[in-house]
Amino acid sequence: MDVLVKWHDHGGKKTALEKSQAVKQVIDEFAKGRPEVLKSFKKCHAWLTDGEKSEPLAASFIKVQKVLPLRYAGRCGMHSKQKNMENAVLTDDFLKVLLDQLVRNKADEDTLGALCRAVKYRDRQRMDFAADVESELSQLVKDLEEAGDFWDGPEKMPTGRHSLCSAPQRFDSMLAGFRSIILCIRGVLLFLTKLGNEWAKSLLQLFMRPGFEAALAALGEFMEIGRKYVHRDEGHDPDKSNAINTWSDFLHMKKDFADMFAGEDGRPPRFAEKTYTRGYYQLMQKSLNSLGDEVCYRTAFGGETLYHRKYQTEEEEAATLAVVMKRMQKVCEVYLAACEVDLDMAWDAASS
Repeated sequence: MDVLVKWHDHGGKKTALEKSQAVKQVIDEFAKGRPEVLKSFKKCHAWLTDGEKSEPLAASFIKVQKVLPLRYAGRCGMHSKQKNMENAVLTDDFLKVLLDQLVRNKADEDTLGALCRAVKYRDRQRMDFAADVESELSQLVKDLEEAGDFWDGPEKMPTGRHSLCSAPQRFDSMLAGFRSIILCIRGVLLFLTKLGNEWAKSLLQLFMRPGFEAALAALGEFMEIGRKYVHRDEGHDPDKSNAINTWSDFLHMKKDFADMFAGEDGRPPRFAEKTYTRGYYQLMQKSLNSLGDEVCYRTAFGGETLYHRKYQTEEEEAATLAVVMKRMQKVCEVYLAACEVDLDMAWDAASS
């Protein structure tokens, strides 16, 4: 007999042992007076969870022995991949700063938090941001036309409530935030320089750090590639989400990361190719370069420098890209290693 028990009464249980004992109590109550039902639970070999609060239990149950006779404890493959991706980025100090200050940090008494959160949750900030982005997009098109070039990015920039946000267990929101900042980079700069408070200045300092532009675009490409494979584990279609396909997807994802950041068969990495005109780095460079070789925003009073961007020679740009791609290769290695562990566990469970 196959039995499915939906268990909700685990709030307030902090340790793995307490949570495991709570599960046992729920099972005992469910099977009360029906010994044949309780007997069926003794044949329970797997624990699979899907949900922000329940998924950590999978790891907890593996560590707690002799509470449930589990051969396998696993979580949603999609959420596992997305968390592995976020954790991999956090292994690099500089990329962690980008992720925190642009997407993850929450507001407190002294700060508005991450850029995405500030724009999402404050109507005034979001309206000012949208106005600055729209005006800068219009000006960008004119600037490029005067230079004999054209804008090949989106005709309308994302500026709504969901374009700059981050929510737990919502991988796409993190990607959406990075994509919006990259595509709206001129509008973001205008928004921050017009705001000019200490919070805005700290973000502009981040924007001026060496390698920021390349690292921002690289994170966008990393998440864009991962997104395709993350959503293949949603499980809505068993024919597309199974043990065989997951290994095939893993190998394709590994190749996609290599093509983007390392290059294969003597070809340069796609991330740095000038012919990759739809790439995040290429689009952002076109947008920023349209401002001129040397850009400097200052305060209206006192002339304090808020943002300064110097022109890079091809050699300097190549050196910067090389450093960032090395960082991304390491992040990809960490991410792929974590995914491989999950796949091995799932494969062992399916084979047992």
